[in-house]
Amino acid sequence: MAELQVSETQVLVSIVGDDISLAAKLVSMCWDAKLKAELLVNKRLSKHLDRANEFGIPWIVMVGEEEITKGVVKLKKKDAQVEIEVPTSDFVDELVRLINTPQS
Repeated sequence: MAELQVSETQVLVSIVGDDISLAAKLVSMCWDAKLKAELLVNKRLSKHLDRANEFGIPWIVMVGEEEITKGVVKLKKKDAQVEIEVPTSDFVDELVRLINTPQS
């Protein structure tokens, strides 16, 4: 089993598809809020989950065709069964709130 590579990254902005401009916009919004974020654009969902697992990234902002159509993103906490859908315009505020909420 591969050793976990720990990263300071708090958020992986995952674009399931090939929309580089959307990925850049969303990760920039995270950076503006002082979140440590990186992006991954790939059509295979497994690549996104593997990246978060490999580097110990706790939060994933997932965006695919369905989310783009609905104008939302999915916020997923990797180590918990937490997955919520929020409007794209509000996702950073919600993400900051979730990250700063003590886990019980």
